[in-house]
Amino acid sequence: MRRTLALCAMICIIFAGFASADELPAATDGKAADTGEKPGVESAIPGAAAGLLFGAFIGAATIDGVTYTQVTLNPDLDLGGWGIGLDINLEFDKDGKLRPGEWDSWQAILNKIRYIRVGQKGETFFFRLGALKDVTIGHGTIMEGFANTLYYPDVRMPGLQLDIDFGEFGFETFTENALDVDIVATRFFVRPLGGLFKKLHIGVTFAADFDTLNPVKTGKDKYEFEDNPASRVVRVYGIDAGLPLPSLGVLEWMWFADYVQIVDKGNGFSTGLIGEMAFIFNWKLEFNRFAPGFAGPFFDYFYMADRGTKYAALDQITDPYNGWKFRIWRNFSIMKTDDLTLALQVSDTDGDDQKPMLVFDLHVDRKLLFDKVEFHLTYTKKDIDSFKKAFTIEGLDTIINWQIGYMIAENVMISVNYTKTFMEDPENPGQIKGQEATSVQTQLKF
Repeated sequence: MRRTLALCAMICIIFAGFASADELPAATDGKAADTGEKPGVESAIPGAAAGLLFGAFIGAATIDGVTYTQVTLNPDLDLGGWGIGLDINLEFDKDGKLRPGEWDSWQAILNKIRYIRVGQKGETFFFRLGALKDVTIGHGTIMEGFANTLYYPDVRMPGLQLDIDFGEFGFETFTENALDVDIVATRFFVRPLGGLFKKLHIGVTFAADFDTLNPVKTGKDKYEFEDNPASRVVRVYGIDAGLPLPSLGVLEWMWFADYVQIVDKGNGFSTGLIGEMAFIFNWKLEFNRFAPGFAGPFFDYFYMADRGTKYAALDQITDPYNGWKFRIWRNFSIMKTDDLTLALQVSDTDGDDQKPMLVFDLHVDRKLLFDKVEFHLTYTKKDIDSFKKAFTIEGLDTIINWQIGYMIAENVMISVNYTKTFMEDPENPGQIKGQEATSVQTQLKF
């Protein structure tokens, strides 16, 4: 426990060191804390540019066992208060024919709208239709980081979010697919007090998956949605409270507490602090007590892949979980745009059975590297019992992924994507063997 706390302290020092050279205005006015919204990465982008962006991608994609030449156009209009992005995909087979099912129905054409947005998450009014990559409801104990883009580009879903804050009360709503409403979440919150506690909010949340065995269709029939009669319904309820704490100048922070019950399974309690330090970083520290049969957040980034088995798998959690998680992240604006992003998460239990896990994410925009090179790295390490092991690359508990792109012409980038994991070498017992996967693609960037 002491080692992991020391690791967190070291992380804070590293992030503070990066930020001390980056003088920026305050990244938030506390609006997200007022509504109970967890500060997200986007909320930390200072001075994000608005206007028209246009991207293009040329490469190859294998869908349903068929290799297509893929041309994708991504115009994106961001005017601050609202935005719209398109995802126009043209996939040609070896005979030059368009992929079946992509342009011959209104559902398919609707899914060429990547997103329509009015407002931002945490503001008085927020609406988004289309691709959803990081959905969090409330403080994140029930749903955090949910994405309906896990099977993109083969499966596209027009997800829907609608949040309204009327001051004394408000709500958050979500569904993963407006054309086939299966996964839903609704949170209603009130601010019942005045005076010193006027910002105290109390919320109730209901989330459900009404079709856990929903078939993931591909090919020309992928927009003909239907339910699986063998599916079971999963329901999750929660109650929460949050109180924005007095501002300490550069520090905006909020206390929160959540109690969650998964119907016919276990329950969990989470409490902690969500913070935003304007000149340094955003952070979240949570302490969790989960009963057997509970996992939180239940609806996470990988839920779309696990939904058929996740509810039943809760029966395998036979021991209570008491632990903590600390996350820290920051977007830097070195060249007056959000060109460097750092994020790191450490989690641990209060026992010795499971050791800390670390996830590090780094993104460097090409504006920072002579407008030529772009880089993205994710490093995941589990079962950390020492500082040395945290940064020991080879190990069964290590996953490394990086992508590097180089501008070979004014608007043409060559990108290499690399993933490395490790396994025991079957031919040499006791030895570790690396597994590597590499792909190359060409992108057009405007």
